[in-house]
Amino acid sequence: MPKASLFKRYFLPGFVFQSVVIAGGYGTGRELAEFFLRYGPLGGLLAMTLISTVIWSAVCATSFEFARTFRTYEYRGFFSRLLGRGWWTYELCLVVFMSIVLAVIAAAAGAILEETFGLDYLVGVLAIMTAVGFLVFKGSQAIERFLATWSFVLYGIYFILFIWCFSRFGQDIVSGLGSESVGMRWIVGGVEYAAYNLSLIPLILFPIRHIETRKEAIGAGILAGPIAMIPALLFYLAMVGHYPAIVDRP
Repeated sequence: MPKASLFKRYFLPGFVFQSVVIAGGYGTGRELAEFFLRYGPLGGLLAMTLISTVIWSAVCATSFEFARTFRTYEYRGFFSRLLGRGWWTYELCLVVFMSIVLAVIAAAAGAILEETFGLDYLVGVLAIMTAVGFLVFKGSQAIERFLATWSFVLYGIYFILFIWCFSRFGQDIVSGLGSESVGMRWIVGGVEYAAYNLSLIPLILFPIRHIETRKEAIGAGILAGPIAMIPALLFYLAMVGHYPAIVDRP
């Protein structure tokens, strides 16, 4: 069997993780406001870059190596090794969590298509659920190709959004980052956000089958943190230009 490409061994797991985190997390921007911006623009920036990204990289590196060592590329095998007979507790929580995530994604798709194109709300809901069902039916390889491709599209969209916002609100963004003193509460926000998304890692283990060595597993894990967080950072900086009106302070 030929050796997988450098992209598949080091970058693909991070891009798949990024796609899942965006879809189930910061795609609407609400999570960025709740977990980061509420601690002030600079505090939130520190929480993202120094706490959440580092935790994601550390846990991804450990999880990827664990999956590579025991060749457990799906969550059942992963948790059978990790938790033994208690593996089913993750699946129980997963069913509840994924039901909420799919509901949020479907509702967002319906609202966006309705507000942007004037289509019926149910059209967006049914379209996104049909797309999800089709990818699940096609299997892991189709999901892998789709998420990898879609990740580059998302990167482009977030870069365009940031450039557009900075061209219009650049002064507000710069002044917002220096508008308040920074305490230490932002550390809590960074830990909470990182922990909240760690449950998704066992769902994106299928690209780990391309990884052959510990160096590759750890390297891919370290890269996964910044790969997943860079679009969030661009989105966050765009949001800073509208601070404090964009967030309800505690």
